[in-house]
Amino acid sequence: MRSGFFNSIDGDRKYDADDISNYFLKLISNGVFATPANSMQIQAATGMRVKVTPGWAFINCKWLRLDNDHYITLDKADVE
Repeated sequence: MRSGFFNSIDGDRKYDADDISNYFLKLISNGVFATPANSMQIQAATGMRVKVTPGWAFINCKWLRLDNDHYITLDKADVE
């Protein structure tokens, strides 16, 4: 049996990130939050880069917050 969350008495209760994250398991499903409408969009950038726009996402009870544009450099395709 597991329960939570209660104040520790002399260190008898230990919680970790999964205990906290799993609280959301039945409340929020995986995905990108829709506000604003362009949240976490992938857009073409220069060269072999793409841009991810700012936004919030929720994946397997973990959250991701992107405050500024984030650039990802893609590997060149294997021609063999």
